[in-house]
Amino acid sequence: MLEREADGWSALYFDGSTHGSPLTLGGMICGWPKATYPSSAAEESSILEHVRDTVGEKRASGNIVAAIVIEPTQQSTGYVASDSFLSGLRSIANDFEAALIIDETSTGCGASGKGFWQSTESADYVAFGKRTQAVGFYSKTAGVSLGGSENSVKLFSTISKGITQDQLLTQVSQVGEKIAIGTEGASSLPGITDARSSGTSLWVHTDSAATTVKLVAHMRSLGVLVKQNGSNCVVAKPALVLGQP
Repeated sequence: MLEREADGWSALYFDGSTHGSPLTLGGMICGWPKATYPSSAAEESSILEHVRDTVGEKRASGNIVAAIVIEPTQQSTGYVASDSFLSGLRSIANDFEAALIIDETSTGCGASGKGFWQSTESADYVAFGKRTQAVGFYSKTAGVSLGGSENSVKLFSTISKGITQDQLLTQVSQVGEKIAIGTEGASSLPGITDARSSGTSLWVHTDSAATTVKLVAHMRSLGVLVKQNGSNCVVAKPALVLGQP
């Protein structure tokens, strides 16, 4: 069991995380440990080694890392953590008696096309919100805890049934494959440095803030709902009902 006389408790999170202002800002203020989110499969092994070393060092010094928190797809960049990477985090969390928290706030409710949740890894907590309408978390010990109004919970139930009845997970997966193909070679376009997708969500990274503003204006003029994400990124997160032309 964890030592109660530990000097402090913290959570390890990943650079660029968007777990909500209180947690992310709190982590920065308190000096909580932080790791680099993997941008490619080649980086995952070294990052897992860094996470293990960091959690072990903190524990040895009496500053217990009580939880590891990660988004399956990082919403600020569009980078996707592989199943093997999440499994590696699960192993590290088990070894050091930390909780693994999967933040599905932006990836849940079928957004990735991989399932109602994007991650299949066994997590101690799963946080959700946004598309689900109701906000809350699932935990192994306490079950589901929901926030919001009664109407939000009813919407959550209705949306869940609609996803199943209309086979929207299959639709998101199929349309997402087309979008992924369309992003290939996008970095060769003028002003575009990178493009990546997860399900039907799309992140287009630009070479400057000016290019970002112009791209947002251009896409909106064509009827495409996008938003600026920081100074050098444009994001599109269409509804699950988005279909193929």
